[in-house]
Amino acid sequence: MIRLRSWAARHPWWAWLAMLVVVSGLFSWSEGLASFMVLVGTVAVVVNRVMLRRQGLAPRQGQAIAARGSGAGLAKSEALIVGVVFRELHDQRDDDGTRHAYAYLWNLSVPPQPGMRVWVPGYDGPSTAVVRGLGTRADLEGHEAKSVLRLVTQAELDEAQRAPREWLRMMLAQAGHPVGRVASQAPAGFPDIPPARLVPGVDADEVGRVWWRAYKMATDPDEAARLKSIADAWFRQRDELEDAKNADAIRRRHRDTLVRGRHYTEWVSTVADLKREGRYEEALQLLSECQQATTREDPGRPAPHYFEHAAIIYRKLKNREAEVEVLERYIELSREPSKRLVERLEKLRA
Repeated sequence: MIRLRSWAARHPWWAWLAMLVVVSGLFSWSEGLASFMVLVGTVAVVVNRVMLRRQGLAPRQGQAIAARGSGAGLAKSEALIVGVVFRELHDQRDDDGTRHAYAYLWNLSVPPQPGMRVWVPGYDGPSTAVVRGLGTRADLEGHEAKSVLRLVTQAELDEAQRAPREWLRMMLAQAGHPVGRVASQAPAGFPDIPPARLVPGVDADEVGRVWWRAYKMATDPDEAARLKSIADAWFRQRDELEDAKNADAIRRRHRDTLVRGRHYTEWVSTVADLKREGRYEEALQLLSECQQATTREDPGRPAPHYFEHAAIIYRKLKNREAEVEVLERYIELSREPSKRLVERLEKLRA
């Protein structure tokens, strides 16, 4: 009986007529008339089948979840399964087929239609979704078979559409557009109304994104242009603040690498001159300051040059203890110390 009702819901009057002709022909008293009526009925059945396939209603082997035409109904198959795409009620965009469809059992009394808004079990409780098309049993493999809960009511749709319209009116009022009286608090599910003028102490990127969202919702060109200009202003402030923060960080890093007002790398030739002139104490003092600067610039990877030349000077001064100490300090500060300095220290300890 269930199969008969399902077949009846899917087939128009000419399918019933074809069945009647075939049955009448089989029981006809005239052999010639019987053959004719069976032939006519068979042709009608084939035509009906072709028409169903053209409308996208006839079940096909291995049919996957696919988008249907906006006016075509979805037939009830042996295991009626539909593919749905999760979508908030206020989101009225058409299904572009790019989002993943999830398979659900359809146990509702009305036949499914593409674009139907439904409630389905989601990850965090009931969620709203849009019917994309029919699915097959294979779409449920590896997943728990859950059923569509119910259709979304018109009242729910109206309320969902009221909220974004009201929020957009509030944003336009904040932007200075004459929209009349608006609510004092943003609808549930929408961000609070941010300032339109640039003010310090707020997250410019977050505020800009709220204004950009309103711009994307606006349909009037003048309103959209105004909302976009406010969003762009906030994004410019975000970029300026980010640039200033980066510049300040660069200045701090540069300050940390200065030795006597110059970058520590600029003292290499001066150290060489002091060594050549035999002014070892001055060279050691300058090398010590450069060691500290390179350690501040890149903790864990100080430049070995300044430690090695200090060790060379201590060798010239026959101060073995100081030579060992400066090499040990370098190795302790370095995640990947120079192999040459490690070997030098090992020879001193041998």
